[in-house]
This record gives sequence, structure tokens and C-alpha cells, in this order.
Amino acid sequence: MNNPHTHHSTHSASVATNTVTQPSQLNQSALGSSALPPMLLAMVMVSIVLLILVGGSLFCFPAFAQSYWVWPLKPFNTRFLGAIYLTALVGLASLVLSRQVALTRLVVSMMWVFTTVVL
Repeated sequence: MNNPHTHHSTHSASVATNTVTQPSQLNQSALGSSALPPMLLAMVMVSIVLLILVGGSLFCFPAFAQSYWVWPLKPFNTRFLGAIYLTALVGLASLVLSRQVALTRLVVSMMWVFTTVVL
């Protein structure tokens, strides 16, 4: 007839399945693993290209970059400024590689501090 053990084992299996899937869903939402918006990704990619061009030219070719820079720079200052621009690539590259929205909080605050200090 109606066996209570069969009903109980089916119910406990479904409860066990729900408890296994729910924490992983909670962890994904808590970590902010949603993908980057396409507009933000495009802006970050443009920033990466500009940083490579400007930072790379300042660091690797100081004589060439000095002629195009707004104010006069000495060779050490040119390479130092280029190194600062190239280190800004670390945050942006990690953002592009992970493509997680949660990482933008860190990268945007780093860029804000960098821009404030440099300006």
C-alpha cells in the first residue's frame, strides 16, 4: 500500500539536493560573480590600450615621449611616470581576466586614488 519509508526517502533526497544547490547559488551572488556590462568592458579595454601606449612609450622610449608630453620631463621622471601608468594595468587586466562585477569596486577605487595623487 502506501509505504512511509519510500515517501520519506524521496523527500529527504529532494531536500538534500536543495541544500546542496542553494549554498552554491548564495556564494555566487555573495561574491558578485555576475558578468561585467559590455559598456564597462569596452571602456576598460580602451583604457588598457591607452595605458599600454602612453605608459609603454614613457617607460621604454623616454626621448620619443618627452617631445610629445605636455610639460618637460627628465629621463628618470619620464620612466617613473611610465612605470606608474604601466602598474595601473595590473588592476585593469585583473578586471578583464576575471570579468566579475565585484572586482570593479577595488579597481575603480584604485584608479580614483591614482588619478587624485597624480593630478
